[in-house]
Parts: sequence; C-alpha cells; structure tokens
Amino acid sequence: MNPLLTQAASTAIIAKSVGGGSSPRPAKIQPTNFSESIAQKPFQWLIVGGTILYFGSKAIGKLIKTGEERKKEEAETTTSAENPWSATAFLNQKIPAGTNLLTAAKAYEQAKKIYDALNTYFADDADIVVGVFAALPSKVQVAQVVKSFEVYYKRNILEYLQSGKKTFDFGTGGISTELYNRIIENVRRKPKF
Repeated sequence: MNPLLTQAASTAIIAKSVGGGSSPRPAKIQPTNFSESIAQKPFQWLIVGGTILYFGSKAIGKLIKTGEERKKEEAETTTSAENPWSATAFLNQKIPAGTNLLTAAKAYEQAKKIYDALNTYFADDADIVVGVFAALPSKVQVAQVVKSFEVYYKRNILEYLQSGKKTFDFGTGGISTELYNRIIENVRRKPKF
C-alpha cells in the first residue's frame, strides 16, 4: 500500500473524529427578556400584537354601549303600560272592547316560532323572527306573544333575541343588531290596539 495514501486516510479519520472537515454552527442566542424577543422577531410580534388588538377591540366594543344604545335599551325595558316588551304592565291596562286579541294557543305558537328559530346548533333563522313580529298588527298582540314566550320559556324575549340559544355558539348567537333594531322600530310604529 502506498504510504502517502495511508497517511492521508489516517489524517482524514483523525480530523473527522476531532470535528474538523466542516465549520461548526454558531450557537443560537436565546432572548433573555421580552424586549430582546421583540427585537429578534419583530414581524412575529407585530402579528401577535395586531391579533390581540383586533379581537380585544371587538370584545370591548360589544361590552361598552354608547349613550344612545343605553337610552334605547332602557326604553325597551322600562315597565310601563305603553311598552309592549313589558307585557305584564301593558296587558294589565284596560283594553278596548272589540280589540283583535290572540288566543293563548296562537300567542304560544308565535312564541314557539321565535324560540325555535334561535334554538339551533349552528345557524339561526332570523327571517322567521322578523316575520313573526312583522305579521303582528298591533302592540297588544306583540305583548301577548312576549308574555307567552316569557311564561313558557322562562327567558326575557329581548335578551333571547340578542343572544339566542345555540349549543355551539361561536360569538354569533341571536339575531344581528340591525335586525334587532328593525324589530324594535317595527313594533314601535304599530298601533297600540
């Protein structure tokens, strides 16, 4: 065997065992605090911060109501003989003879339509809810349906319209704010009797 080849082979084996042949990789420097982490990965932190800000503002926006919204909500929930959403007070007033009233069965039927439309697994059927209130010709009939709903289902109807009753609620329970306001306005414009 050639002594030059033997020496080259033994040098290669020694170099490989010692770690030669390829340059070692520099050790990755780990951040020691939060600001170093941001400095090393600004794009990732920008995405994280933006996501937190977006979803945080959405959550806070749903919790904080404007003065106009609070005033409107108070008008819907006040207990008075003029408010059909306050069914007990509304129906305790003297109702003129000849007023077209719903039977208990018919009021329950309309209340059940509302309950069933929002008592779903994934998607509500808001059109049914809007249609029920649009079809009622007077505030007194709205009050009858509201009372029937609250007696049978033990829930406030306005709260139920806003939140619904989903098995899997992904933050979309109930009807939209636009449809809710449309129902409130529609009922407000109806004749009392």
